[in-house]
Amino acid sequence: MRAFRSLFSLASVCAVAAFVGCSSTRIASVWMDPEVRPAPFQKVLVAVIGRDQDLRHIAEDTFVNSLSSNAQGVPSYTLFPGDRMPELSEVRAAVAKMGADGVVVYRVVGVDKVESYAPGVATPYPSYGSFESYWSYAVPVAYESGYLVEDEIVRVETNAFSVAQETVVWSAQSETLNPGSAELLIDEVVLATTERMRKDKILP
Repeated sequence: MRAFRSLFSLASVCAVAAFVGCSSTRIASVWMDPEVRPAPFQKVLVAVIGRDQDLRHIAEDTFVNSLSSNAQGVPSYTLFPGDRMPELSEVRAAVAKMGADGVVVYRVVGVDKVESYAPGVATPYPSYGSFESYWSYAVPVAYESGYLVEDEIVRVETNAFSVAQETVVWSAQSETLNPGSAELLIDEVVLATTERMRKDKILP
């Protein structure tokens, strides 16, 4: 599988409804620069690093559409069309020309396969209170034929850079469990990260 279909493409069908609530995406870790606390970004260049240009467009547009009316987002593909990612010098020039105060970059950093054993259960789980009832339930279950369940976890890194400080000021890693499609993965990751950036006052 290629990340986001190069970046976000997944063929697996969602086997588990969620990590938290009805969503299968969670923010696994967040880092903020304790020395640099910029005001919430007002104009943001968003870039998705990946080879699939169609999904790059979808992901960058999704981010822009998720912003509040107090912030303006610019998808990188509108400045750098085509199949190649721009050089650093090109990005710097574009950021200066557009007057952006922030740059947000998404990148898939890993796709993990996790296997777990699901034992067969012949009878409903009882509300036992004694050793005898527990033993009578647990021993037969241990001998029931079980099966292996394989889950897929997609890890996406999101970095927010302050243009004025020329440094990363916020970084997060999200985990999505068994996404049903690339589009669903994009929606959930962007929603989770922009909500957290608003909470951490990176976005207004």
